Formats: sequence, structure tokens, C-alpha cells
Amino acid sequence: MTHNERHVAAAFSTLILLQLIMLSAHYAGIEPHPPVATPLFGIAPFLGASMSIALSTTSMQPLATVTGRTLAMLAATLALVSFGPQKHFDAQFGLIWPAVILGQLAAAVIFFQVIGVIRVGRALHHGKCINIDILQSFQRSGPQSIASDISNPIRQIAHAT
Repeated sequence: MTHNERHVAAAFSTLILLQLIMLSAHYAGIEPHPPVATPLFGIAPFLGASMSIALSTTSMQPLATVTGRTLAMLAATLALVSFGPQKHFDAQFGLIWPAVILGQLAAAVIFFQVIGVIRVGRALHHGKCINIDILQSFQRSGPQSIASDISNPIRQIAHAT
């Protein structure tokens, strides 16, 4: 498992646990808990669907495949329904802020990692050549390592077809 994949796995674990705890508080009636329903859906089925997608994403290689990246973005977006910036204006924000901030950070990690992989893939595709060393470095430690690797001599280039 690469460095980036560990970050994403940790973020998904965080989102799943946060949603599970909120759902448990809802069932137990422990304040603060999510409302029973919203104008669009019941909260328990929504949290169940959101957790299911997040858990499924962890086995779909969220950074390595198109399906995994799509599910990762969907899972992070669904989590933001519960923990998004709109919660800063919630009357109970003083009680729920740790979950809100942690949920937002976890979603941000997922978004940044997935977008980073997509951007590198597009840049390599449009450049018509792939520097294998740079790609492997990105997979190991993320975009911050690419700047240092670009200054190294290019050892192996595979031309895209």
C-alpha cells in the first residue's frame, strides 16, 4: 500500500466511524444526534447508504481505478452532507464541531488525493510520454515528491500509444 493509499484509507475509516457513531447516537437518542428525517430523505437510510459506499470504495482501489476514484468522490461528497461547511451554521455546532471539522478534513484528504492522481494522469497523457520514475514516486509519496524527482535525470521513458 502506497503512502497516498494509506492517507485515503485512513480518511475513509474516519468517515465511516464518524457516520456510524452519529447513526448510533440517533438510535440511542443521545444528544446531539442527527434529525430523524430531512426534507429529502430519512437520515438513517442515508447514513447507511453513505457508509456502504465508503466501505465499498476501500476495496475498489480508490486511487488506482476509475471506478474507485468515482466511488471515492461520491463517498466524500455524501459525507459532506453530514459534515459539510453548512454545519458551521447549525444551532448545535458548539456540540458537534469535532465531528464536523474531522469529517471535513477526511473528505478534503480524499478529494485532494483523487484529484492529484487525475491531474498527474492527464498531464502524463497529454505530454505523450510517461516518466515511470515520477509516476512511481507520486504513487509512493504524493505530488510533493514530484518536484524533487523532476530534477533527477530521466532514467526510463515509455511513450504513450
